[in-house]
Amino acid sequence: MTNKELILRITDRNKQKRIDKILGLITRNYELQVAKPSALSPTSVELTNIIIPSKKQENKISIFAHHDVHPKSLGYNDNSTGVVTLLKLQEVVPDNVELVFTDGEELGGQGCRYYLRNCTRPKEAINVDVVGLGSNIFYEAYGSIETFPIPGSFELYKDIPFSDSHILRNYRIPNILILTGNRKETLIRNIFEAQHGERNDDNFELISEDIMNRVFDSIVHMVRGCAE
Repeated sequence: MTNKELILRITDRNKQKRIDKILGLITRNYELQVAKPSALSPTSVELTNIIIPSKKQENKISIFAHHDVHPKSLGYNDNSTGVVTLLKLQEVVPDNVELVFTDGEELGGQGCRYYLRNCTRPKEAINVDVVGLGSNIFYEAYGSIETFPIPGSFELYKDIPFSDSHILRNYRIPNILILTGNRKETLIRNIFEAQHGERNDDNFELISEDIMNRVFDSIVHMVRGCAE
């Protein structure tokens, strides 16, 4: 099944139906982590993280992609592209890699924060967000990455707008954010145009199989290099 076919398989404006569609494509054991608004769980709404646990919890690497979408969006690029990447990774990652589909990124990273408060924290992390457009792979590093190699083909970009990577940084988890675009000079503008109901947000034809495959292959290379 192609990346674009998988994106259409999980697309739904109804949040619970979207979660159910994602779960229907998971082939490994998984855990649902539900956070409800309370004094012990300070979230603004009920959130559901989906976790495919690593078989080895010690010194694990977590790979994140948020599954929630902006209310005005179908979420093709932001962030079904990241979710599909993680779904494809589930059969090929080493035993020390955990896959985390977070909720509430669009609400300030609430699901990522809840995961970090209630699970064994990863040694380092990779965050996959908005990886369906353009022809180049960009990244921003938050902290010093020591466990996995960052491909030389990735282009460094600093001060990327908010993502779960900012929450990871606040919890002192070294991580990189991976995203795609065409040119560094227009990267941020292209991101904003392709999310949250803006002009390219629901343009499914803009999704690139090639760039998504390259992101997937790059992550496989990275995490296999840090297998214990």
